[in-house]
Amino acid sequence: MRHFVEQYPELATGSGCTAAVNPTYPSEDPRGWISGTRYAINQMPVLVMLENYRTGFIWKLMRGNETFRRGLRRAGFEGGWLEEAA
Repeated sequence: MRHFVEQYPELATGSGCTAAVNPTYPSEDPRGWISGTRYAINQMPVLVMLENYRTGFIWKLMRGNETFRRGLRRAGFEGGWLEEAA
């Protein structure tokens, strides 16, 4: 988060966070495409990502959930931890 706020200070303002950033998408801004839309409700995904980074808890839950694994396989994903026993 620190990196993004340093690279894109306009992302986090008092009115919420920018909905999306894509540094690889061609844009007039040399930093890439930055959404003009702001959402104040998108904090939960950030918290989930931080917890996963901190403890790996989210990955552990997903890897152990057969419904989730089956859905990924049906979507065409294969290999890696999907092949391991849950």
